[in-house]
Amino acid sequence: MDCCTFDGTLEDDGTLPATATLTNQLAIAKFVIYNSGSEDITSDITGLSVYDGTNSYSIDPASLDAIYVAVRPVEDVTFSFTAVDKASNLYVKTATKKTLSASNIYPINLTMASSVPVVGHFLNRDGSITSTKQTDGADESFAVIAYVGAVEHYFDKFIALALTDVDDKGHGITDAFKCVKTYAGNHPITIGGTTYNTASDSYSDNVQSDLDSPSNTLTGDVVKGWRVPLVTDLRFIIQSLCGGPSATDPVGVTNGVSLVNGPTFVNTINEACGNTGMQQTIYQTASKGSYWWSFCFDSGRNKIWDYPDNGFRVRAVFAY
Repeated sequence: MDCCTFDGTLEDDGTLPATATLTNQLAIAKFVIYNSGSEDITSDITGLSVYDGTNSYSIDPASLDAIYVAVRPVEDVTFSFTAVDKASNLYVKTATKKTLSASNIYPINLTMASSVPVVGHFLNRDGSITSTKQTDGADESFAVIAYVGAVEHYFDKFIALALTDVDDKGHGITDAFKCVKTYAGNHPITIGGTTYNTASDSYSDNVQSDLDSPSNTLTGDVVKGWRVPLVTDLRFIIQSLCGGPSATDPVGVTNGVSLVNGPTFVNTINEACGNTGMQQTIYQTASKGSYWWSFCFDSGRNKIWDYPDNGFRVRAVFAY
């Protein structure tokens, strides 16, 4: 129901009617969702997003046989749908030239293809994943898939690299957190019924400067969405795109030890990720040892700096 409120007084002794007839101004879509194998997966869907080119709707159903969504009337539009199930699998669907009129209920069966993350493919605003970079609209590309797989406590399905630095300046760690938070707000990604448009201003882990100490020290559930990259995030990205530290057993790091050839890595990552513009310079991480770690893309080294407010470039990652 659309409602509005205001403060003020009625003029000229205005009189409210004793009764009023309300007219439904919205269309109702009743969704039943099937996978590409024609199995009804509606009750497994935990998030559904609907976008008509102008209006977007995010729904968080819970084990329903059908998902009802009230939408604005539209004529001859293209809808894009993304959904996520209980196992965090992604599904996508596009429907063209659709018209929905007010006061009508539309039963809609959606057969949605599984959206499988592939290294080098692009993660878009609407949660879809495409093999080519999209430049505008609901499916504008905001990140590129850089590693596919699960890393306990870090990500369930993949880690993606933002297509640009947060800006062209250097930032200390406090600024880095703030800049990624702003970047996330300007680059929202909706997967299922959840829009990821912010980032924690303190999300980090602890990595000691010792090859015998693990670099993956997070605990608890995976926190999805944008963040300043952690050392473990970068180590898996390095392994995925050009070889480097083991992605299956990411041990700790030692200050100043080369992991890969820096210039070669920058060229490789830019080529693999559709020219993301990574620079041969130092990037900030959100991993802390005695001080904050960075990664030197000009030399292929992790480095721990004893002046944490030093200005380094910042490139956000998206964990899912």
